[in-house]
Amino acid sequence: MKTFLLTITFLILFSVKNYSWSQLLIDSRDFNNLLSIGQLYSSGGENYQDSLQKLSTPRLEPIISALKVINAKTADILQIEMLKKPSHEILLYWYIIREIHYNHNNEKPIADSLVVKKILSSTIDPRNLLDNYYSRILSGLSFYFNEGNLSNFNINLEKLELDNPEEKAILYFSLINNLIGSRIRVLQYVKNDKDIMKFIKKMPKINNNEYYCYNNFDFEDFEWIGYDKTKSYKMTQLSNFYSTLLVHFSTLIKIKASNKTNDVYRKSILSEPKYFQFSESSEDLKRWYDKNKVK
Repeated sequence: MKTFLLTITFLILFSVKNYSWSQLLIDSRDFNNLLSIGQLYSSGGENYQDSLQKLSTPRLEPIISALKVINAKTADILQIEMLKKPSHEILLYWYIIREIHYNHNNEKPIADSLVVKKILSSTIDPRNLLDNYYSRILSGLSFYFNEGNLSNFNINLEKLELDNPEEKAILYFSLINNLIGSRIRVLQYVKNDKDIMKFIKKMPKINNNEYYCYNNFDFEDFEWIGYDKTKSYKMTQLSNFYSTLLVHFSTLIKIKASNKTNDVYRKSILSEPKYFQFSESSEDLKRWYDKNKVK
C-alpha cells in the first residue's frame, strides 16, 4: 500500500511538473517570447533592455528581471534574490536560452523552435541546469569586477536555498571562475603579479571566510555538459580551482608574503590529500604535504 501511494504521488508530481512545461508549448505567446529572449540574449543590441521588457509575460518575468540585472553589470548580481536557486521551470528556461545561443554559433544551426521543443521533451540533470544558471548570471559580475571591488561582500551559501554540498559547490565554482579563475592564470602568464594580487584582494568572502577556505567538495560526481562535449564535473572544476589556488600561492611566494602564503596553504585544499587526484600538479602537492607534515 505504501509503495502504491508513493508511486501515485510521484506520478502526480511528474504530471504537474510536465504540465507546467507543456503549457509553454501550448501558449504561443510564452513560447514565441522565450524564443525571442534567447535570440536577443545571443545577439544583444542597442535597445536590449527595452526589447527585453516587450517580451515579458507573467511566466517569463523572472527571466526578464534577471537579464536586466546581468546586463547592468553591477554588484546587484550578488543580491540574495539573484543567488537563490530558482524553480526547476525557470532553470529550464535559462537552459533553453543557452542552447539557442549555442545554436546560433553552430556551423549548421537548426530552427530555434526545434531547439526549444527538444529541450522541453528531454530530461536534463538538474545539476547541469543549476550550473548553467549561475554561469549565466555571474558573467555580468565578471565585467563589474574589472574595476569594481567586492571585498565588503559576504556570500552565505547556507541562505540561498541550496539543497546539498554539490549545489553549493556549483555556485562556488561559478563564482571563482567568473571572478579570478582564468583571469589570474592569464596574468601569471604575462608575469603581472601586481594585478594578480589586486584582483584577489577584491574578492568577496564566502561564508565569512577568504575564498580559498571553502573545501566542501565531497559530493557525487556527475557528467557536466559543456559547449560541445561532456566531462566529469569534479575533475573539470577542481582541476581549474587547483590551478587558480596555485597561481595565488606561487605569487605570494614570489612577493615574499610568508604569513599569507602559509595561510593559503594550510586553509585551502592545497593541503587536502583527498583532492590531490583532481590536480595536474598532484605529485607536487603530495611532496609539499609530506614535507610540511600536514595532519
